[in-house]
Amino acid sequence: MSPSESPPLSPFLRSFLALFALALLLSSCRSRRPVFDSPYPEAGVVLTQGTLAELDAVLRQRTPPHGVFWASGRVSIRQPEVRGSVWFDATFIYDEPESFRLRGSRMVIGTLFEVIVCGEDAWVHLNKERELYAGTLSELRRQGGMLGAFSLQDMAAAILVHQDLRRRLAEGGSWQVLRTGDELFLTTMLAEGRRVTYRIRRADALVREAIVRGPDGRIELQALYEGFRLSDDGEPLPTRMMLHILGDALSVRFRSDAYKPHSDVKPENVCYLPRNARVFPLAALMDRDAPIAPEEEPE
Repeated sequence: MSPSESPPLSPFLRSFLALFALALLLSSCRSRRPVFDSPYPEAGVVLTQGTLAELDAVLRQRTPPHGVFWASGRVSIRQPEVRGSVWFDATFIYDEPESFRLRGSRMVIGTLFEVIVCGEDAWVHLNKERELYAGTLSELRRQGGMLGAFSLQDMAAAILVHQDLRRRLAEGGSWQVLRTGDELFLTTMLAEGRRVTYRIRRADALVREAIVRGPDGRIELQALYEGFRLSDDGEPLPTRMMLHILGDALSVRFRSDAYKPHSDVKPENVCYLPRNARVFPLAALMDRDAPIAPEEEPE
């Protein structure tokens, strides 16, 4: 090795430098983002040491177990080079770990569609047309158009981000930790070479941002949080969040109206299928017009 050459960096040091560069990039964008709404008082700093054990202790206090989880709010979906957005009033029901139901509706019109996922089975119900498209979860992602790309699993993990982070910490594994003056950055590996990074405010231990990257380093999902409020159980749940899917291929904004961590929905009703609907394979959904056309969203 010549005197001008440096020794190769270890894999750990390369990963740490990449995490540090990401922290600098995210911190430089802070001034362009809306003010963050925290439900906690500003006095003091919750994560004084910034250790995994300290964060885990805080999350255990804030993430009580749920029954069937219910949420409502406004969803707006945008695609690049498409004017306007696909927007609807959403009711989201989640029976952990793998049963989901998303109902999209509009005032006066009523229910427009439902997306139902139960394990590996998936359905899309077009209410007005009384049509039910049945298939698998992988088929929904491939052939469900915008409704397929809008993953209910991702939505559940994004809304219950602190529950999701607590579970990952409980699973152990290897974590990289970077501490800055007012934020904490955590990175760990997921399945199939994917990686997730959390940006956490040290003042109140709330997640400000979560990024999932594929094995090639490209962003698969970015969740940005603009604020949280407390449920009756004391769990912080987002008031507003933005999901960027596959870079900017799809942007989803969710503004919450209400949460019920222990709703009166029975678990068996999360997967309930509508009766008297004509049943088609999910592949046939590609030939149907979208249930909602893009338009300018009213204020």
